[in-house]
Amino acid sequence: IKEIGGVVKIAVQKNPKGGTGEATKYGLEKVDRDAKYVMVFYGDDSAFFKPETTQKVLAEHIKNKATVSFISVVVENPAGLGRVIRDKSGRVIGIVEEKAANEEQKKIKEINGGHFIFNKEWLEKNINKLEKSASGEYYINNLIQAAIDQGEMVSAYKLEDRWEWQGVNTQ
Repeated sequence: IKEIGGVVKIAVQKNPKGGTGEATKYGLEKVDRDAKYVMVFYGDDSAFFKPETTQKVLAEHIKNKATVSFISVVVENPAGLGRVIRDKSGRVIGIVEEKAANEEQKKIKEINGGHFIFNKEWLEKNINKLEKSASGEYYINNLIQAAIDQGEMVSAYKLEDRWEWQGVNTQ
């Protein structure tokens, strides 16, 4: 995308069951040394994000001096999806996968939209800290919790047009 600059590079994940965290790790190896930011998109949920939306998320990331930013979206049926957990002031305090969510968290309809922006330097320092889940995968959204635990700024951009997000299981 010319607005972002550079040439698209393809990285192949060596273990297809390694999860989004492992895929990000292999992709990070292809990022230019002097890049400031790294964008990560879930391949199965990001087909309809408009270029303007990506530009807005990046602008918000920079304006908020965030370490990690991501798109969130409110959906009618969030079954099977990671829920965005916020405190009483509206600040993001985590993302919980449905498998790990309690009954109260499962009622939340705001989900992780699968579009992240990381400060590259922070990502390089933290990508290898991801731990395997019970299913043997490394989840990139655990980096959001890592940033929060480190006192870093995490910014969630709530998608204005809910229809830009379409999960691979959307009929």
